[in-house]
Amino acid sequence: MIREWIRRHRQAATTVTGGAVVLALLTGFALVSDGYQAQRVDLDDGSVWVVNSAQQAIGRANTAVLELDSVVDSRSEDIDVLQAGSTVLLADRGSSRLDVVDDATSEVVDTAPLPAGAEVMLAGSRAAILVPATGQLWLVPVAGLSAFDAASAPTLILGADAVASMGDDGTLLVYSAATGTLSRIQADTDDTVRATVDVGPVGAPVAEAADV
Repeated sequence: MIREWIRRHRQAATTVTGGAVVLALLTGFALVSDGYQAQRVDLDDGSVWVVNSAQQAIGRANTAVLELDSVVDSRSEDIDVLQAGSTVLLADRGSSRLDVVDDATSEVVDTAPLPAGAEVMLAGSRAAILVPATGQLWLVPVAGLSAFDAASAPTLILGADAVASMGDDGTLLVYSAATGTLSRIQADTDDTVRATVDVGPVGAPVAEAADV
């Protein structure tokens, strides 16, 4: 499975910048209103949350008319919004905090500190918090984010200089440039690495091994 993913995406979705690896997965951005952007707009959803970094805010868009009906302010411009159904997270990297937003009331109902430089992904009802510089990964239930301690031991350590991609099914792929290893985790349910492949440096041929 991992090997097939590498073969399909290596040339199109991998670039090298300053020795680091960037998996450029095209998700398609849609302009919703006044500079707000959404990674993916599903018109079957009742609402879609979108980002406006310049205004330091996220907004809830009415998908029927593509207009905003609510706005939540952040503390910096370095922000992202993550949504899975009614679960909405505001990741504010500039202030190292992660807010849980009530989809119905547009109010912040929980807040957790983020480790410095962390990236956040959403896998069902769990948040995946990755520090690319160290490869430290925490998998935390959204319902328990208020108790998260950024100084606590990580769930996994996957190698330094890491980049990650989260699938809609909760499959998390993490590549470490330091180790040349690609790891697969079912982040919505598991706390362990299900499979690894020794990819080696980007640009090198994929090592021959059985599919996993």
